[in-house]
Amino acid sequence: MSTVSVDPDLSKVGIKENSPKGVIDDESVEEITAESYGPLKVLCEKAVEDLFPGRSMIVRPGLIVGPHDPTDRFSYWPGRALRGGEALAPGHPVCKVQFIDVGDLAKFMLQLLEGGGAGAYNCICDPLPMGDLLAACRKTAGGDIHWTWISDAFLEDQDLAPWTGIPMWIPELDPKSGGLFQVDNSRAKQAGLAMRSLGETVSRTTDWLRTRPKDHKWKAGPSAEHEAELLKKWHQA
Repeated sequence: MSTVSVDPDLSKVGIKENSPKGVIDDESVEEITAESYGPLKVLCEKAVEDLFPGRSMIVRPGLIVGPHDPTDRFSYWPGRALRGGEALAPGHPVCKVQFIDVGDLAKFMLQLLEGGGAGAYNCICDPLPMGDLLAACRKTAGGDIHWTWISDAFLEDQDLAPWTGIPMWIPELDPKSGGLFQVDNSRAKQAGLAMRSLGETVSRTTDWLRTRPKDHKWKAGPSAEHEAELLKKWHQA
């Protein structure tokens, strides 16, 4: 189990399995940071391939989503829809996002194990518009949620961090990671990766969210108070 982040140049659209991989100068480093994460995964891949040449399977997911996700990086959005009211939406509706439902990932990995499919596979859904994701969250929640789209420039001026400050948000013109949500998944699909509908993934996640404690401490996304402040500033700008 690896990651699409093994590629050192996440600015490229259409990253493939055979794209160049990240390198770390000191291979004894164990601290995981934004800079070391990808190259350390590359070393993990190499260790497996050295031990099992020609018969190893390297699965490289993107963001893994669905029930029981502890990071809240995807769950924040269906959770926010459940709260209703006016909500912050980042960038604009056509901005692309990518992820993989944990159930689809698990099924594909079992297929590989049973079929003996060696090699590396980018396991991620087709790129889809953020607007489609938020529309699916609104439909599933069935409430009065209203998304207000706020520009990348405004969000960056508020020192909001991509991924955690605003989940699944990468500024459209980010020179370093603009390709992270447009990774090539064609090899995995040819090998049998099948993706359930967006609505089903959102519904599964929403059903699970309804079972969590009301006082759950979200690990990603702005607090209700911070979001209200941001929306007020946006309307006054």
